[in-house]
Amino acid sequence: MKNLVTADTRAQMVLRIRPLAGELFEKRGVEFWGDLERPLRDLFRRARGGALEDFLEELDGLPVPAADCWWQDLPAANLLDYLTQDHRDFLLNFVIDIDAMLDVHSVAEPELAPDLQELRGDFREFAAALRGEMEDEETRLFPRILRYEACLRDPRVHPEFQQGSLQLEIANRSGRFSAQRRETFPLMLSQARRFEAARPENPGLSLLANDIEQFDARLEVHERLEVDSLFPMALEMERTLYNLSIDGTHASPRVRGPMDSGIMRLRSR
Repeated sequence: MKNLVTADTRAQMVLRIRPLAGELFEKRGVEFWGDLERPLRDLFRRARGGALEDFLEELDGLPVPAADCWWQDLPAANLLDYLTQDHRDFLLNFVIDIDAMLDVHSVAEPELAPDLQELRGDFREFAAALRGEMEDEETRLFPRILRYEACLRDPRVHPEFQQGSLQLEIANRSGRFSAQRRETFPLMLSQARRFEAARPENPGLSLLANDIEQFDARLEVHERLEVDSLFPMALEMERTLYNLSIDGTHASPRVRGPMDSGIMRLRSR
């Protein structure tokens, strides 16, 4: 973590890298929601001596929540932190490894090369879409959920409803990428299994097929965590904040209230 986060890293990027960092800010009394573009050294300028160094050290040793956590009993930041590290694992392990194997076998198996190169093209197209999806989650969706959770702890944090409702964004997101994965991966796995059957003497092709299958299974688990746990948490937080805003009990005194008093309350489903 020390090679990623330094005193010059902006607060916004710190939260993107480790969503749980918000708890470390709050523990030290460092207000950051109104200064997300500022680097850490500026945010900690008024803190006690050594506070920034302590923060960086604690962040460096901060464990990622375990996969078997009971997420409903934990703040959403824990699940966001876990999902964010999942993103890193997808890119740094599965995507890089599978792409490299496709390159190697395209050279090692000249008779299969055209089909392997076609599979590589399909995989790279999917990987590019995955990168875009994860980028969007980490820069738009996850920060909004973190902000909502902070609002419920501290009414001085403004919910920024002007960005629109999460309900529509989540509805679009939960169907779009999942459909692409379910259409693409069975075809890629079928191709990989054909290569495996054609060259039983090449264990690398079996490893390729297994990695594609495991990647698909990991993505499925990731999606289920979002759909079954994260999205319901986020929508309930938004509903609560909307209703508090209508009552005038949450809008920051420094910022005009985001909701008109005539708006109907949102109800739980």
